[in-house]
Amino acid sequence: MLENNTSRPARKTLISGGLCLATILFVLGCGSLERFTGSSNTPEAPANPGPANTDSNPADPASKAASLGNCANEYYPIGGEAADYRITGSAPGSYKLTQKLNDPNSFNETRVFDSGVNVTTNWICDPEGLRNAQYGSNISVENANFNMETIESTGLTIPRELSVGKAWDASYKVRVKGTAGNMPIGSDGNVVVRNKVVSLNDKVTAGGKEYEAAKVDTEITINLTMGGQKVPGMTIKGTNWFAKGVGLVKQEVRSPYGVQGVELTGAN
Repeated sequence: MLENNTSRPARKTLISGGLCLATILFVLGCGSLERFTGSSNTPEAPANPGPANTDSNPADPASKAASLGNCANEYYPIGGEAADYRITGSAPGSYKLTQKLNDPNSFNETRVFDSGVNVTTNWICDPEGLRNAQYGSNISVENANFNMETIESTGLTIPRELSVGKAWDASYKVRVKGTAGNMPIGSDGNVVVRNKVVSLNDKVTAGGKEYEAAKVDTEITINLTMGGQKVPGMTIKGTNWFAKGVGLVKQEVRSPYGVQGVELTGAN
């Protein structure tokens, strides 16, 4: 019988690496899988990906906050203008971000990359803050192809209120299925995202403009199990800057795949 040229340790490495890339995209929104892996994943875009304006009086901040319900967040405002971001690092590019409020407890985000790839993520809102809740993607890395989906998510991505020293986390139970070479692969795992506010008035420049922003350090820990055996864990570190009334203005992600950056270049 012929041996398959993809060993179990190699398959573990491929899954771990692919999940690392997907996690960078999913949790931090920093780039396109196509840029990292050469694959193209183009989910169907929503019929109306633009922000939904349901305010009875948009000029009244109280009216706007009331219409947003639990999704109201001064450090991550929902339903504003479309925003343009530039990606820097080993895989440079750009994308346009739009948001659509579904109801007072959920919204969608769509990122349209300059490569033509569209990525839509779903968020859940509760009285404590916002959580990036679900993710599904087809991933290609080296000679492996697999699909990752979120089975369960808990915790927060961005709390309603920030203060220096405040820490929080979010946890995701994920499932991976696919092939490595000619062999089927499957893995279950957990992704834990830990955050801590370093400063509320950090001076940061993005797109040629200076912002006063909350600086949040992030650490992502990935643990997988394949065939009853643990895959070597992986840790990704990053920093996000959120400006009041604007949202994410800058981001840096440090992983085994290098340093990747994102910065706001404008709204339209």
